[in-house]
Amino acid sequence: MNPELKHYNLIDFKEVMDKHGVKFVIIFGGLLGLVRGGELIEWDDDLDVMCYRKDKDKIDGVIEDLKKLNFTPILPPEVPEHDTNFVRNKYKIEIWWFDEVGDEWKYNDNIKYKKEFFDETEKIRYLDMDWDIPKNPKEFLTITYGESWVTPNKEGRYIL
Repeated sequence: MNPELKHYNLIDFKEVMDKHGVKFVIIFGGLLGLVRGGELIEWDDDLDVMCYRKDKDKIDGVIEDLKKLNFTPILPPEVPEHDTNFVRNKYKIEIWWFDEVGDEWKYNDNIKYKKEFFDETEKIRYLDMDWDIPKNPKEFLTITYGESWVTPNKEGRYIL
């Protein structure tokens, strides 16, 4: 995967999301690469972001603006009901919509995190910009991938 295309997609995505006031938090493989090596994982062909369900009513404007930038939206039923995905240049950005349920942020019954990870986020510097990541990102990665998250695993698959 061409890193320049990833960067181009990520920057355009951020600008549109910011324009519409939709906060997103980099999670899963993108977070793994940024925390572990300071950049997105070379062989990863997507970027996962967490968004707050309360902002989902703003997604129509995001979709329209991203379509103008040649992103193709992928919506249910092609993706899970809790997702909104976009593809451009064979690189996918996946929005995982999380609901606040009690003391957790919950995507579904299997994927849920303590509120502390997303009620307050941290920033990480990448591409000369600040990006939101979960609070205590190393703990988040350990919960998500186990202790082995620190070791690159190009041949294997993680749980997500």
